[in-house]
Amino acid sequence: MAIRTSRHRIRSKLVKEAFVQFPTYEVAHALDENLLGRAGDEFSSKDEPQRLVSILLALEELGAISTRHRGRETWFFIEPDENQASDVIRVKLKSSIWLRSVALSKFIMPMLGEAWQTAAGLDRRPVGPERFEVEIDPFVSQLARWVDKEVTAQRPELKSIFRTERLAEVCVQLQRNGVAIRTGTEGNSRWATPVTIDNRIGGAKISHDTRFSFVKSAEPAMFAEFQAAVRENLSLRLITMLETEEAFFSLCNEGEIKIAFTDPDGHYHWDLVEASSS
Repeated sequence: MAIRTSRHRIRSKLVKEAFVQFPTYEVAHALDENLLGRAGDEFSSKDEPQRLVSILLALEELGAISTRHRGRETWFFIEPDENQASDVIRVKLKSSIWLRSVALSKFIMPMLGEAWQTAAGLDRRPVGPERFEVEIDPFVSQLARWVDKEVTAQRPELKSIFRTERLAEVCVQLQRNGVAIRTGTEGNSRWATPVTIDNRIGGAKISHDTRFSFVKSAEPAMFAEFQAAVRENLSLRLITMLETEEAFFSLCNEGEIKIAFTDPDGHYHWDLVEASSS
């Protein structure tokens, strides 16, 4: 037993973990998509977790995000308030891979500095593009992410548009189809589930809202193609998607299933709730 415990401690020392809340992850993911087309094979050939950590480390070096260290854990965040959320992206890397991410971060830093100027509207220039603030409730968020995932799977070139900008546009299209309601202004929007759907599923608030910022940076022609692709997807798939999401949320509110975890794309993965023993 002592030998096994010793080996476990040695193995644990060879692993480092990054914890990233969703607002910071959205920015890092958008930068990853931006760099994939510009940084060459030395960057694109790496696994996504290694690329993600390299971007976070580079942003830390640039002073764009903050970190908190706890043992072999590093927490990355733009705003300290992010760490109050219950859901968090967790990336586990061997220490050797982490060191390679450090080297990769230095390689991408010059390109990253340029991309950071527009990512999520968080640039520090005195004059810049208008920043849009968005908040989406869990039901609309899951539906929007599903639509975006299918559209970009069919049209990978549309990933050149930052995902935050894509999700905001999908919400606009969902509103036009009567399955999302926007309150606030265009520059500060909150997207919620219509009352009729909310009543059917027993409530959309089964997790925290998604919040992010973005600036409109997509090329007009490419953005028009994305809009058309979303409209086509919704005309073919909305009824099926809506029925599926309503079923999941209803079962969750009835206590039959629970959110097992949230993947890096923000999608819920469900699991059965074990019956308590009498």
